[in-house]
Amino acid sequence: MPPKVWNDINLPGFSRSKEEEVESKRVTGVEDNSPDEEPDDEVRIVSAEWVPGSKGFQYNEQCFVDVTAEYLVETNRARITGNLFGIYDGVEVDMGLTASGCIDDTTMIARISIPKLYFINNDHYAAWQEDNSVVCQYVLKSIKHTLGANTIDSPALDMPNDETAERKTFIITLDFNPNDPDYQKIKFTLYSTDDERSYEQVKIVSDDAVPNNDTTELLFTDLDENLTYTLEKDAGNGNPPTIMFRNRAYGKWAGAADGLAEDAKPSGPEKGGYFSKASEAKGKEHKSANSSKSGLKDNIAKAKDLKNRADEKVTGVKSQIDDIKQNAMQTVNDAKSQVDDIKQNATQTVNDAKSQVDNVKQNATQTVNSAKSQVNDIQQGVSQKVNDAQSKTNDLKKQAESTVSLKDKLAAINATREKAQKAAAAKEKVANAADALKSVPTFKI
Repeated sequence: MPPKVWNDINLPGFSRSKEEEVESKRVTGVEDNSPDEEPDDEVRIVSAEWVPGSKGFQYNEQCFVDVTAEYLVETNRARITGNLFGIYDGVEVDMGLTASGCIDDTTMIARISIPKLYFINNDHYAAWQEDNSVVCQYVLKSIKHTLGANTIDSPALDMPNDETAERKTFIITLDFNPNDPDYQKIKFTLYSTDDERSYEQVKIVSDDAVPNNDTTELLFTDLDENLTYTLEKDAGNGNPPTIMFRNRAYGKWAGAADGLAEDAKPSGPEKGGYFSKASEAKGKEHKSANSSKSGLKDNIAKAKDLKNRADEKVTGVKSQIDDIKQNAMQTVNDAKSQVDDIKQNATQTVNDAKSQVDNVKQNATQTVNSAKSQVNDIQQGVSQKVNDAQSKTNDLKKQAESTVSLKDKLAAINATREKAQKAAAAKEKVANAADALKSVPTFKI
């Protein structure tokens, strides 16, 4: 057998086998991620809705499109994109803007920001300068996910449009006593996730908006409903803040109540998680079903816990209501007793007053009767004296006529006349006295 001859494989006329090429393949440090098969659909777009900006829907001002979606499989891709088109005078114009937003895991809404609603073209702007009420439309078309099952267009936004946005408030109720020293270092920060972070408010336990109860209510004010928000909780123990919810569109506070369950998922294209509508092929159905079942059990447990807490609060409220009712009944009974005492005292006072009035009337009647009796006695005495005087006068006349002379008779007559005059004067005085008694005031009962 002839000996083997060494030859340089790099010299012309020599080649490697395919097996050798595979084994000697150069390592570049870059993985070949080209898929062997078509990837599964990850997201389905459900709907889209226009949302006014801080100044409403105005030309050259910001506005938004809220896109509702649902996950079909587990994925770390959440970005939704769309292309803005304008329609003026029957002509559709590509505005050259591709806008995007990320799906929020809790609300399943991606808020897409339209930085400015530019005029559609020169004709549109010229017409608008002459008449501000000139009409046009905007549409966000081809709203999609990179691995989405479908693509949709938004409804048409008619312009001009007078829909506006208002400043809003948001309150967080925490189930702990604000006077507990263990919670005094906790700090909650609510801030907007726009590039400028134009909104930020920090609240601590001492900012309790509803004092004198066993819970803490933190009130955040002047929120722009066109922005998205993140809420952080800093326990004050040196650990990094905890994200309670992240990149949440205003008003979509679902999941932010009942103790503010932590949102530990990262935001944006790198976030991930398990979703309710998993339908992965090649054996993923079973895993998704188990995940859904586990989530359902967790939800049931949370619901039971919430129900128990609600029952406890209802029981406490009922007990307080019973105490209030009992106190109210006691107060009413005390008031009734006081009213009865007042009525009894008032009746006694009226009866005493009536008795005093009767006594006064009886005494007055007795006084009047006594006065009348005295007047009658005086009148009777005066009449008797007058009669006696007249009788004496007659006797004297008879004696004078029978025993004395004419002179004596005349003298007797004069004397008798004087006596008669005196008697008449006395009678007049008696009559005057009687008249004086008649002027005494009498009580007519």
